[in-house]
Amino acid sequence: MRLGRSAWLSHGGMYVIRMHLGDTRDAHSPARSSYVILWGDQMPVSARHDPFPVGAPYHGIYSHGVETRAGARMLHVSGQVGQTPEGHLPPDFRGQCKQALLNVSSVLSAANMTLMDIVKMSFYLVRREDMDTLVEVRKELLDGVRPAITTLFVAGLVSPDWLVEVDVVACAE
Repeated sequence: MRLGRSAWLSHGGMYVIRMHLGDTRDAHSPARSSYVILWGDQMPVSARHDPFPVGAPYHGIYSHGVETRAGARMLHVSGQVGQTPEGHLPPDFRGQCKQALLNVSSVLSAANMTLMDIVKMSFYLVRREDMDTLVEVRKELLDGVRPAITTLFVAGLVSPDWLVEVDVVACAE
């Protein structure tokens, strides 16, 4: 796929973003466009782009792409694991995943941001069988956030007791 440039057009306080999609392998393919309509006097800090539907079970917790406005505050959060600040490590994946997200929330809070400001998340899991639980925890704690997501299965993390690590990028005013 070839992605064309996104364009913000202003018309009476309404901003419309248009993204052209086309296939570079076939010059005869008709161009397709995705439109997002937003109201206000400027582009929001971030806008989600879903040129095709997000399927179950990821609807509400995932976006195909997130665009951020130039000049927004941007925070890159280092990988957070499921260990509490006091050093307690839950024995199960669900507990570690929830704690890792609470740790992310604490870092965001220190920068006057919230989970809703997240535009990109990466999850690193050491066990494939934890994927369904990851989706459940995301729906529980992150429903409606809809960042761009990457999930990777890795051979291991720094500590052999860690089951998940999460890093994020967030943007805010």
